[in-house]
Amino acid sequence: MAELTLISESPVGLRPIIERALAHESSVVEIGIRQTEHRLRTFKRRYAMNTLRGIHFAN
Repeated sequence: MAELTLISESPVGLRPIIERALAHESSVVEIGIRQTEHRLRTFKRRYAMNTLRGIHFAN
């Protein structure tokens, strides 16, 4: 496993900043997943495809 060491001269420390940044990025990923799921459902409805047929169609 890789290890990353961050050193800061700030009295507050980096942990809260990093935790907020990671939480934000996690939220962005979750939003992207929900948008993709919505687009996939829309596509399936529009073209009356199920996932397996869609995968076969794409290949």
